[in-house]
Order: sequence, then structure tokens, then C-alpha cells
Amino acid sequence: MVRAALQPVPSRRGATGLEGTSNRGDTTPPWQQAWPWLGSLVFFGLLVVGTLVVYGQLRELTLANEGEKLSRRLGVGTDILEEELRERRIEVLKLAVTRRLEDAVRAAQKGNWQPAVTATERARYQTTSNDDFIVFALALPNGTQANSMEGKSTRNLARHPAFQAAIKGQTYVHPPDESWVPGEMRLTVSTPLSLENREGKAEIVGVVAAAFSETAFLSKFADFQGEKQYGFILDRQGRRIFSANSNLEGTNRASAVLTESPDRQLAAIAQAMTRQETGVKFWQPLNQPRREAKYVAYQPIQGTDWAIALVVDAGQINMALNGLNTLTGFTLLLLTIAGYLRWRQLAAVTQQSQTLSLLADREQQLQATIANVDGAVYRIQAGEQGKLEYLSDFVETLLGYPAQDFLGDSVRSLAEIILPEDEPIVAEKEAMAQQQGFFDLDYRVVTALGQIKWVNDRGRAQKNENGELLSLHGVLVDITARKNALRSLQKSLAESQRLNQTMQRWLAQRQQGDLPPPPLPGQ
Repeated sequence: MVRAALQPVPSRRGATGLEGTSNRGDTTPPWQQAWPWLGSLVFFGLLVVGTLVVYGQLRELTLANEGEKLSRRLGVGTDILEEELRERRIEVLKLAVTRRLEDAVRAAQKGNWQPAVTATERARYQTTSNDDFIVFALALPNGTQANSMEGKSTRNLARHPAFQAAIKGQTYVHPPDESWVPGEMRLTVSTPLSLENREGKAEIVGVVAAAFSETAFLSKFADFQGEKQYGFILDRQGRRIFSANSNLEGTNRASAVLTESPDRQLAAIAQAMTRQETGVKFWQPLNQPRREAKYVAYQPIQGTDWAIALVVDAGQINMALNGLNTLTGFTLLLLTIAGYLRWRQLAAVTQQSQTLSLLADREQQLQATIANVDGAVYRIQAGEQGKLEYLSDFVETLLGYPAQDFLGDSVRSLAEIILPEDEPIVAEKEAMAQQQGFFDLDYRVVTALGQIKWVNDRGRAQKNENGELLSLHGVLVDITARKNALRSLQKSLAESQRLNQTMQRWLAQRQQGDLPPPPLPGQ
């Protein structure tokens, strides 16, 4: 039935009615097949990068906004401190221009210090400060002085920075020390005292100073102290002169030069403060865990060469990022899910493409096999009205009808071409297939030219899991020549048998009597 070489026959068309296509599998170049993957990778990569870029920009804006809020908080507290220092400067400046103090200076120049003591005591009485320890002093250019606490003092102010700045014509605020007033640490505000000389020109003839307790100042500074925040003040040399956190750089004032700190970030902040800059910087304390990170806002204190800083836990600032972090995390999660789903989709499409390609290859192999079969391959649904689902083009060679005549909305059926005498034989095909799982029948058909041909119809049954017959798969093979040869053989055998019987009768009669010789064939 199958040609020995099993080579495709170019003149035969592909099978008709077979699902799919007879073309070779997917011939798309590999680089084109990779485009969906590459495009999806680029697309989702750009979305992720874009999300991170937008997040970075919004994060910077949020941190900048929180930094501005922190700077404003620092500014409010700094205004209070500046107001305290401003009031002391104004008191000293007013005292320096009073007639009483001018008279006191002239008296002190002549060795009479009592007017100077009286003037400083009166200034102490009239001060607006709530500091019980405030002290006013009057000093001559040589550093000798009288003050409201000691009267004529034995302490000389010539080497004190506050005196040296004022004698040069500068109103100066000096950080706390205990160099010229006994008792607790005090801040000093000093200003020059000028009188007209004989030539009518102003001449510095002394220094007026006020020293007040750092406790009064720190009471204003206490607003910077909190559970998660504190403040500190540096002078021009970077020394810590006030701090609401004693652990900032140790408790020894002399060693608290923050510009020389081994903590580079803290040193950089201190250097910016000594340059009288304003800003907000992130600070990760040296050898501290990440959770101890800080933000530092700093600005100069007007009227001094000091700078003040407010330190807060980074967590307070980063709380403003919680919503943004949550939104960004949710967006990235959605992108991850979308990317995964896209990957699954592409994997399914690729698998489907590979499956279709494999099916196309197998179909082509099947087509090549069917094309080399001397028979019409078919698939028909079970039942009286069984629909012909597939029929190979060889049927046209066999019967003279194209395969399309039997498929779809067909104009004829295979049952119509069966010789009526053989229809009972064909009627048993489904019963045979149901019982045995296969069928093998010989019957006659009428071709398009009116010829009668013998065909061998053999195949197998397809059943469901319940054993019900679904369809029949078979092949119609032209056995007319074989049937004719068989008929000739049967005729020859019948003739031989007749001659043999004639010879047997003749021999029997010969034995009984004298008979003429047997007739030769053809006589």
C-alpha cells in the first residue's frame, strides 16, 4: 500500500481538511523572535527607572521642604536668643552715653572710682534682665576697673578679649568665662566709651561692659532641648560654647573644637558654621548605627561671631517620606507583578509558537506520508449523519471527485458512491469498529466516470474514556486489479477442476471397455 521509497510526490497537492497549515513551522528569524522580550525588558526597565527618578526628585523636594521647616524652627529659637543679647547690648550702649558715666570716667581718671561704682550699681538696678547675677563694669584703657559687684576691683581687664575688642572701637559679645567676674560662668557684652578731647574729636577713654549669667541665656536655649533634638553654639574658632547635649563632643569646653573632630561630617558642619553660613545637612555620627542618623540646621547669631545649630533625629524628617516610600514601593510591586505577568504571557506565546511549529512540522511529515499512500485517507464522525472531517486529495485519483466535494457543505457523500448491492456490507462498519476497535471491508464504488471499482476500507476507531465511539480513521485503497486477478484465478481453477473431472470419468470408462481417446482441449 505504501510506496517503497516513501518520497513525496510533487504532483499531488497537500491534504484537504487537515487542521492547521501545511507550511513549515515558524520561520521568523531568532532576532525578531527576541524583540518582544527585549521590548518588554526595555519598557519595564524604563518604567522602573522612571519611577525611581521621580521618587528621587520627590524625595529631594520633600527633604528640602522638611529642611526649610527645620530652619524655620531654628530661626524662631534663634530670634529669642538674639533678642536677649540685643537687650544687653542696648543697655550697655545706653549706659556708655549717659552723662553720669562720662563724669564717672573723668573722676576715675583722677583716681576717684566712687562715681564709677555708683554708676554701675545704678545700671544694675535699672536693668531689664531677670538675671540676678548681672554685673556692670567701667574700665579705663589700662584695664583697671570698677563693677557693681566688687566696687573698685583688683582684677585687670587688659588681657580680656571683650576689653581688647571694645578698646579698639568694637561692640563685642564674648562667650562665657570666669576671668574677670567671680562666681559662675558669664557672658560679656562690651562697648567703647568715647569722650571729646580738647580738639573736639571723639577719643576712646574706656570700656563699658555687662556680664550676665549663662544660666539666663541657657534658659532661652532650653527650647532647643528635647527627647529627639538638641542644639549647640560655636564661636568663630569652632569651639563649642553652649550645648544642650553634653555628649556632643565631651564635657570639657577647651577640647570641644568641632572643626577638628575626627567625625568628618560633623567637622564639615562646624566649618560651615564658623564661616557664618546657613544650611541643613545630614549627619551620620561616627561609629554609630544608621538609626542614630541626624539632620543639622545651622545659622549665624546676629550681633555675634557665633553660629547656632539645631540637631534632630533623622527619623523625624524621614517620617515625611513614609507616604512617598509606601507609594513608590506599591508602584514597584505593581510593576513587578505586571512584569511577571508579561513574562508569563511571553513564555506562553513562545511555548505556543514552538508547539505550533512542532505541529506544523508533524503535519508536514504527515502530509508527506499521506502523499505516498496509494489510498484516500479520511476521518469521519461516528453516527448515521457522521460528518467527514478530513479527506486526502488522493480521493480524486481514486474516484474522480475532488476532496472538496465531500467536505464541509458537501455536494455528495461517500455513501452515495457505494454500489447499492454492497451497502449492507458498509452498514456493518461502525458495529465492527465498536466491537473490535478496527474495521476491514471490501466493497464496490462507482467513480465519476461511471466505472466500478473495488476498494478496501480499513482503519481504527477513536473512542472516549467511556468507550463511546467518536470517529473513524481509515484509508480507501483501490483493489480492483487484485479483485480482477482473483476472479481470473478462480476461473482458471474452475476450468482445471472441470478438466480433471472429465479425465477421471474417461479413465473409469476405459477400464470398463474400449473407449476412444479423450478429447483434446478445444475439440
